[in-house]
Amino acid sequence: MLSSLEELRHSGELMLRISDELELCYDTFGDPADPPVLLIAGNGAQMTSNRVDTIVRPLVQAGYYVIRHDNRDAGLSSRMPQYGNPHVAKMMGALAANSLLQDTLVPLASGALILSAGLTTSSPTGMQGSAWPRLAAAAALGAASSAGAIRVPVPGMYSLDDMASDSKSICDHLGLKERVHLVGASMGGMIAQVMAVRYPRLVRSMTCIYSCSDAYMLGDHRPSLSYMMSFLRVGLMPSGTLEEKVEQLIFSKKNNVPPEFYDDAEAREHALEYITRCADRTGGGRQTCAIFL
Repeated sequence: MLSSLEELRHSGELMLRISDELELCYDTFGDPADPPVLLIAGNGAQMTSNRVDTIVRPLVQAGYYVIRHDNRDAGLSSRMPQYGNPHVAKMMGALAANSLLQDTLVPLASGALILSAGLTTSSPTGMQGSAWPRLAAAAALGAASSAGAIRVPVPGMYSLDDMASDSKSICDHLGLKERVHLVGASMGGMIAQVMAVRYPRLVRSMTCIYSCSDAYMLGDHRPSLSYMMSFLRVGLMPSGTLEEKVEQLIFSKKNNVPPEFYDDAEAREHALEYITRCADRTGGGRQTCAIFL
């Protein structure tokens, strides 16, 4: 009797060498003769976030050839430590605070960016409305980071364009004979948009899920205070043991999923699978740089 993955004609996890410093992990499902769908994962997410039972299987059964891949700096694809090791939770929080406060990101001679948050933690007399919670959030960010600053490497950093090129390399390697349906979640939706602009002859359709353009801080796309602080809290949670890593992922999911779609047992199972496959999450900060810089 065929296993579930055999029924879906799973290729197994394969590696594609892009350059001396970069290999991408990918897999495929279904008949290569069927119309292709490329699933692009979000910031820090592994390709397995596009789960077999809920996403891949329905697409294959509907007559599509499904491709998943780990973006650079995620899952089993290569890490890019040459670009530094920024703290993703603190950086996202700092950028959100910068947007909320209309503060200034000052370029340094070293090619880094710094957001100063030297604010008091007690409410000043006469502070009204929503201004004080925002100032307090920025102060917390400053206290949580070394020397009251968030530093982000800039020179030579890879971009969403580079990540879009990675995705195209997967398509080229597979020799796809038809134009591709792109499905991207979060940062994956941003990569899909770049692909649609740069490689219009490759793209048949584009679906962006809880995503936006890379102008992330404009208008209604600016993160809320609670969302910003959830990122900071996740970043400050202990993550040394397996259970601590699981709890960190569960907290993150619980704060980013509507209550009616959240299931604690399922979230725990998925977090354990995620960490068992690859516990290294250091690339998330560099992917965030690719979005914002």
